[in-house]
Amino acid sequence: MFPRFLLDSDDDWIENTRRRLYPRLHPFLERFGGYAVGGVGFNQYVGTFDEDEEDIEEELADAGARRNPIACLKNLPDGRLSEGSWVFLPHEEPSGFIEPGMQVHITMFERADGEPGRELYAHYEDDWRVAPGPHLRGENFDALLGVELATELIDDHTFLIRLP
Repeated sequence: MFPRFLLDSDDDWIENTRRRLYPRLHPFLERFGGYAVGGVGFNQYVGTFDEDEEDIEEELADAGARRNPIACLKNLPDGRLSEGSWVFLPHEEPSGFIEPGMQVHITMFERADGEPGRELYAHYEDDWRVAPGPHLRGENFDALLGVELATELIDDHTFLIRLP
């Protein structure tokens, strides 16, 4: 889809595009069973981290994740909008836990308490590159497994430290 060098930790252009364009695309895509705006539940919470957005993104990229340019603009039940969307794919993640055709999708948000750092949320789902229909319908969506895998990937393959 996009070359890897356009999906690295310093490519914030994707988030600006997502915030400006996706809300306008959403009504059009809904007519065809698609969407450009969606929600993330608190059941997808991985943790709160002191590191800033850039440091978190660098750690995710170094661990094998890549930006997810096609992910919809996400919001939490409290109204916060996503600031970053990353995926671990089976052929790029270091643990070997992700099944072929699946992905661990991690979404970043500002902290609820307004302090520096970020909150991460995750779920496990069909990879849209392999199975776009099942992905859109959420056929194999699993919040709990996504949180477990993201937690393990972050704890074992990054220097990020989860706050208590």
